[in-house]
Amino acid sequence: MDLMTREKLTEVVRLGNEGRFREAEAITRALLRRDRDQRESFILHFRLKRRRHEALRQHLQEQRGAEIDFLPRRLTFVALGTTGLCNASCMHCPTGKTTTDQMPRVPMPLPLFESIMRQIDDLGIILQGQISFGLFGDALLDPHVQRRVQFVRETLPEASISINTNGAAYDRARHSGIAEEQIILALHCESLKPDVYGILMQPLQFQRVLPKIEQILADFGSKVLVSVPVTRLNRDELPAIDAFFRQRGVGDLGFDIFSSRCAEERTVFETLALAPVKNRCGPDVHEQLIVDCDGKVLICCNDFRRVEVIGDLARQNLLDVLLHPERRRMVEQFATGRENERSSCSACYCDQKIEGIHGRGVQPATEKSDTVA
Repeated sequence: MDLMTREKLTEVVRLGNEGRFREAEAITRALLRRDRDQRESFILHFRLKRRRHEALRQHLQEQRGAEIDFLPRRLTFVALGTTGLCNASCMHCPTGKTTTDQMPRVPMPLPLFESIMRQIDDLGIILQGQISFGLFGDALLDPHVQRRVQFVRETLPEASISINTNGAAYDRARHSGIAEEQIILALHCESLKPDVYGILMQPLQFQRVLPKIEQILADFGSKVLVSVPVTRLNRDELPAIDAFFRQRGVGDLGFDIFSSRCAEERTVFETLALAPVKNRCGPDVHEQLIVDCDGKVLICCNDFRRVEVIGDLARQNLLDVLLHPERRRMVEQFATGRENERSSCSACYCDQKIEGIHGRGVQPATEKSDTVA
């Protein structure tokens, strides 16, 4: 740690002890914008936000009573529909299908996006997980993606930012500047075989997307996290996919559990799945915030049909959304095994995790598991 940083942190401690949390946070924000991995700044920033949140919480309890007990002190995952537009309609994804053709396909307005970020900060809620750009669209199709990254870094510097994309929309002239930011670029790639890729990620064609993927790997390097949903069509090429991306210096690679994405019609899912089971979430989902491009708040990032809207941040403030009675009912349902009372949850299936195949950083086994017929 350099001398200037040490002196700044000493000042932070003094201001915090005097109860001047906002002034202290202004310093930790600046330090984290410069280096998010600076551990001492990170710890002090979290402590300051927690103290500010507890003071606000006490004030809100005096105004609104016991309902404030339900307000989360942290968010472990925030998914934002920074755009509703996607250039793919993957074989197994509801996007681009008739079941979702009434959904909005526009960028999230910048004022709405900035308002959500400010309100998270104003409530002193700690971001202990990821802010994910994209949701039902491809984040690189958003014309404001770089401005959004910069705003989050300014407002919530503790947050880990993930930009989700299949890579086809990558434009060096527009997007390479994002590589200078402290972000994760989550690259969705389901195959390196042109025929399999064309089936799974239709209408994209591997020969056209590969040059963009190569550019992303060159520009973002270890900031790239590759996501590969594992299916019967790509399972045999997992070692080749692993070798291809690791040789090019990606930061991480995950062979992900395949999901039905809450689709009512599961024929495609069951055709591609390895070992399908009913998916069940726990009550801690109330520490997640899922917002589509028009401000609609959802229970789950897999609710592509938006059948479980539990708030609208274009019309409501974040505090009221987080205290919404439907969120409380959701927690009660999930805590007591009654998630099937919710229509989206009743249609939620996924593969069970198979050792040696699924996982982040797993080196896939070349032999097939006995778990799958």
